[in-house]
Amino acid sequence: MAFCYDLPTPSFRKEIDPRYKAHRSEMPEDLVPQIPYIKKLALAMGIPCFEKEGYEADDIIGTITKWARRNEI
Repeated sequence: MAFCYDLPTPSFRKEIDPRYKAHRSEMPEDLVPQIPYIKKLALAMGIPCFEKEGYEADDIIGTITKWARRNEI
């Protein structure tokens, strides 16, 4: 198990096409202050957490999946 997070900065896809996710709503405001607590809890439980500037959580999940398949995990 791992947690993968989106960062608030745009991903490389937004640079390719400024319309990317143009119609998607923002994260609910009441969820924003909860994220640091979720991250702290995950780390306290020993759950790996991943985030990378310029990439979305979906990109990280795909990368981990490819790595796991290649390494037969």
